[in-house]
Amino acid sequence: MEKQIGTTYLRQKLTDVIQEIKEEKATYVVETFGRPQVAIVDLDQYQNFLRYQQERAEFFDWLNETAAINAEHNKDLTEAEILAIIEQARQEVWEEQQSKQ
Repeated sequence: MEKQIGTTYLRQKLTDVIQEIKEEKATYVVETFGRPQVAIVDLDQYQNFLRYQQERAEFFDWLNETAAINAEHNKDLTEAEILAIIEQARQEVWEEQQSKQ
């Protein structure tokens, strides 16, 4: 559950806000002059976010490496051959989807 809180009120109620974040997994968006500035989240949520960022970075590293390998492997293909491969892949996906229906 996301709540908005002003910086002045946060200073006054910091202990209560921290307790609510820990116990109820609340998320606070801290505002200054009505504009969102930062979010305060539970430590577990933050650690999950860091793990997600790491996994995402690793996935894109793998994807870029795979793309580079494929680019090297496919460098001699003509445009017609590439289009034929794409069409074949589309046809295979379509047939697979049809068989599931």
